[in-house]
Amino acid sequence: MKNLTALLIILTFSVILKGQYQLKEVNLIPSILVTEDFKFPLGYPDLQGYHDAKAFGVNNHLGCDLNKDGNGNNDLGDTIKAIGYGFVTISSEARIVLMHRTKIEKHPYILSVYFHCDKLLVDYGELVIPGQPIATVGKKFTTLAHLHFEIVTDLSIEAGGFYGEDNTGFLDPVKFINKY
Repeated sequence: MKNLTALLIILTFSVILKGQYQLKEVNLIPSILVTEDFKFPLGYPDLQGYHDAKAFGVNNHLGCDLNKDGNGNNDLGDTIKAIGYGFVTISSEARIVLMHRTKIEKHPYILSVYFHCDKLLVDYGELVIPGQPIATVGKKFTTLAHLHFEIVTDLSIEAGGFYGEDNTGFLDPVKFINKY
C-alpha cells in the first residue's frame, strides 16, 4: 500500500509539474500529508539560534539566507529539516526541493527550496515528514556556509532563481512560516 501511494503521488506531481492539469483537478495526495503548521528548516522549529542574514527582497533576493548566530562557517554541517510533510522533487547538485500540500486556499501547493547543501539525506521521490533531516548546511557556490531557502507558489517556474527583479511566484519564507 505504501508503494502504491508513493506511485500515485509521483504520478500526480509529474502531471502537475508538466502543467497538463489544474491543481484542483489532481488531488491524490492523502490528507494525512497536508501540512497545516510549517516550521523553520534550521533551529527547528522556530529558528532558535539562527537568523535571516539576507532577507527576501533585499537586492531582489528571491529567498532568505539563514545563518547560525555568530555568522562565519559555524553552521557548516548543521542539519536541515523538512518544514512540513512533503515529496522530494529534486535532490541533486547541492539542493533539495520539496513539494507540500497545504490547507491554504490561495496556495494549495508550495515548493520549499534548500540551496548550498553539503550532504543530501533524501532522494527524489521520497516522502518526508515534518522535522525529518533532509540535508546538511554547506557552502557550495558561496564564500561562507549558509542555507539559501525559498518558498515558491508558482509550480510552473523553476525554483532557485536566487535573485530576480520579478518575484512573482515567490513568498518571503520567514513571513510565510511565521504566518502558517
